[in-house]
Amino acid sequence: MNVSAVVPTKDRPALLAETVRALLAQTVVLDELIVVD
Repeated sequence: MNVSAVVPTKDRPALLAETVRALLAQTVVLDELIVVD
């Protein structure tokens, strides 16, 4: 099973960093992480 995450963001670098850390800490490994600015 492939797992992807899409994170929309705009001018929030601290929140983006926190979000990425939280996604990478999940028990399911992401196959791709897409960040859309």
